[in-house]
Amino acid sequence: MENPYQAPTASAEPTFVLNNPTQANSPYGPMKDHTGISRVCMVLLGLFVLLGVTYCVYSLKLAGDMDAGINPFLTPAGMLDEQVYDTYMAMSRGISLMFILIVVFFCIWTNRSMKNAWAVPGLLTKPTVTPGWAVGWYFIPIMMLFKPLSGMQEIWSRTFSGASHKGLLNVWWLTWIIGGIVQRMNRATENDSLSEISSATYAEVVGLILVIIAGVCLMAIVYKVTNKQAELCRSYVGDATNSL
Repeated sequence: MENPYQAPTASAEPTFVLNNPTQANSPYGPMKDHTGISRVCMVLLGLFVLLGVTYCVYSLKLAGDMDAGINPFLTPAGMLDEQVYDTYMAMSRGISLMFILIVVFFCIWTNRSMKNAWAVPGLLTKPTVTPGWAVGWYFIPIMMLFKPLSGMQEIWSRTFSGASHKGLLNVWWLTWIIGGIVQRMNRATENDSLSEISSATYAEVVGLILVIIAGVCLMAIVYKVTNKQAELCRSYVGDATNSL
């Protein structure tokens, strides 16, 4: 079985023949329209953003009660307020589930987008990131802090013929990394008093807002890259036969 993480040998240098839909333009095959996968990603990201905003608003309300010396998870009689607790947990679990689904479909989208980047007609130099590693770097400690951005930059620059990517991609990556760090640091702290829990809640909201911004940026990236690659696919490879 072919190793998807192994870079092709020099003999596999991509060559391109314009307007030849049967030409295998790269070691990973011809371009394919992956609009279907991108739509799933967009829907999941949109739901994540909506649920995340709702969670932030609800969490701020709870933090406000704590600032006033009220434990929002307890009734006046000192019993667990099941409605508040169940609402909070349902939103928290919903965000976690949505995130897992996004990871799965985004990895599929990234792999396909990098394969398409290798097959862009007229490419003079091959990308330095393989489709396998475009996904794999997200799961390697330390490397996950910067290598995935390099992969996305190559997808963008080759899809848009070297067009600038610094603004959108950098905002996406910075908010994603900083938001993740804030959330992880917050979860590592112990909080006993209401004031400590309130402070932790505010920190969690800040981290989630940054991740939400990253999600909005990612929606724009997925939309732009997919549309451009679909346009290239229709122009050089063919449309319906390569639709996923």
